[in-house]
Amino acid sequence: MSIEAVMWIPLFTFFILLVADVSNVYLKQSEAMRIIQDGNRALSINRLTSPLAAQTAIAQKLALAVPGATVTTGITGNTIITTASLPLRSMTMSSSLPFLGGAVMTVNARHMVEY
Repeated sequence: MSIEAVMWIPLFTFFILLVADVSNVYLKQSEAMRIIQDGNRALSINRLTSPLAAQTAIAQKLALAVPGATVTTGITGNTIITTASLPLRSMTMSSSLPFLGGAVMTVNARHMVEY
């Protein structure tokens, strides 16, 4: 092993961790979107009886996927609107993204009321 390997191995390791963290952020965003859409769909067909019940159900399921997430759900006209704020720090696997700090990803979903 040469001295160049000593310099390149940490860089490659950091790059692999960076790719894994970014991939995990996209995975968690997709999972959060599915949970929110499922909750909105349940409210739209009256399986959940109120926006508060939907908000609670979504928040409980989302807490397992992304700890620290906050959810708001409401009905405007005939549209159900749910917004979730997901802390990026809890969406990564390692700390290879130190610049995240307190950054938050916001996910919105809308669904038409069907009842």
